[in-house]
Amino acid sequence: MRYSVICFFVLSLFLTSCHKQETTSSESESSKTVQKTPSVAPIKSTLERSYFLKHNFGDVDAGQKLTCSLELKNETDKLMSFGFSSTSCGACLSVKSKPEKIEPGKTGIFELEFDTTGKRGLTPQHAYFWDAEPKTLLVVADITATIRAIWTDPEMIALGNLSTNEAHKTKLYVMAAGLPDAKVTSAECDASWLTLTSKPVETSKELKSQSIRAIDYYEIEWTGKDTKPGNLATKIIFHVQNGNEDKILEVPVSGYLSGDVEIVPAQIVFGRVAKDEVVRTCTLTFKKPNIDPTKIKCTADHDSIKVNFAKSKNTFVLTTRIAPPSETTNQLIEGKITGVDESGETIFSVPYIAFFNTSL
Repeated sequence: MRYSVICFFVLSLFLTSCHKQETTSSESESSKTVQKTPSVAPIKSTLERSYFLKHNFGDVDAGQKLTCSLELKNETDKLMSFGFSSTSCGACLSVKSKPEKIEPGKTGIFELEFDTTGKRGLTPQHAYFWDAEPKTLLVVADITATIRAIWTDPEMIALGNLSTNEAHKTKLYVMAAGLPDAKVTSAECDASWLTLTSKPVETSKELKSQSIRAIDYYEIEWTGKDTKPGNLATKIIFHVQNGNEDKILEVPVSGYLSGDVEIVPAQIVFGRVAKDEVVRTCTLTFKKPNIDPTKIKCTADHDSIKVNFAKSKNTFVLTTRIAPPSETTNQLIEGKITGVDESGETIFSVPYIAFFNTSL
């Protein structure tokens, strides 16, 4: 009897131990399962594939409008739809037409226009086409052209206020794009107050990658020889040979030699005038005691420029305002603001330059 009780007690301990092990194992497996289950399911992208189209116009001249038609065949079993388009250059690359949709197995045509005006060298541009719903990118069109051109950098030189006792130097590069044989054959200027000196030049790797190279480099030095106080103006003329063709580049040069009136800056540059009024000022210091600035009348060559001339502390300030024209235009304007006294004698003049750009 005692033996049976002992056996029963041992059997109870064994069963209890097994139950605890099963419970612990079950809880452990349950814990592992919870850790493997993410709290938020991953979101699947709606963009399954992008399509890339390319067109290279090759070497072309600036100022042309080039068109191309790019075909895309829908080799999937799903409908392609195009609700939106955009370009990397809104002014030079435009989408003329695009398919609203392309059925499976059918082909759609994208028509693009590339305006090379104002472009130089290797000029890659891109057009993007998006589907209607949801807005995902479907097609990228890469458009490339190497635009041939010859130009100077800078294209005009403003020397500012000058003095016969102070040296003044500036730099100028002659550049070429898409024209590996172009070279400068001569450079000349009829002004005795300027000297031109050609220097060795190297082209950077960045410009070479754009098919652009510097074909000549000049140091331009103000000498002050044979000049009188007032506005100075001349041109530097470069002859550039490319094969059998000779191209002439003219670089306007302006400055102001301080005399009875010192003007800072000596030229008013309005820059790009688009939607808003542009305001520029310059200060005038009169060195002759017999000049009465309060009786000077100022006028501009263009009606779009308004002038105000008033004293500010120890100097006089010329404030100029230019408003964009009401009509759409792309136009460069140049002129001068002239100040005359009561007798009609010109006391000072200030050249100005502006570019109307209201077509965008």
